Amino acid sequence: MKHIAAIVGDYYHDPALIRESMAGALAPFEQAGRIRLTFHGVEQFESVLLSDPRPDVFILFKENRLNPADAQVNEWMTAAAEETACRFVEEGGAFLNWHSGLAGYDKFELLNDMLKGYFRHHPEQVSVRYDGALPSTMQEDGGRPVSFEAVDEHYFVHCREAETQVFLRSSSIHGSEPAGWLHRHGRGKVICLTPSHTRAALLSGGMRSLLASAVEWCLEA
Repeated sequence: MKHIAAIVGDYYHDPALIRESMAGALAPFEQAGRIRLTFHGVEQFESVLLSDPRPDVFILFKENRLNPADAQVNEWMTAAAEETACRFVEEGGAFLNWHSGLAGYDKFELLNDMLKGYFRHHPEQVSVRYDGALPSTMQEDGGRPVSFEAVDEHYFVHCREAETQVFLRSSSIHGSEPAGWLHRHGRGKVICLTPSHTRAALLSGGMRSLLASAVEWCLEA
């Protein structure tokens, strides 16, 4: 049985809603006895990644800022935590950075070299369309198409497209952006997803299929 560890939720993102989205996507894995899912706080980030045995997959859906509405903003990521995350992947772990898990980490060079991208900004919520091919089925035939649309935050990102495989793109009245990319790093794997923020998008069938396929790709040898 594979162990998936996750840190989810922040000031702008309800952890209960994210867990509900994950529950819908990962239920078939749990029912088949393929995975064990655990949730943790940021204070456990390094200890979880350094545990023996370590998780097979780590999911991060949490921005770096702990209190973005305050005059004095505190952040949780440190140089030591950054090094631990990179070593986890280099030694064979899979790291899934989801939505706000890409926000506020742009100053961490080692982490950005591993992720190949980070969040820049988003406009007000609009109808966003996501189109691509599910990563767990990317074979010679190009993979199984995925397409869904919802009112969502349209994430605009810095993505080093030449150094990764962009498998999903987002489009709205504001333009088109990479919305999902994946690659190997050392002996491990990295996959980044920009959707979703709203309840409708997080609980949609398209998001469920996308997340399930992302996890499947992480679990594959």
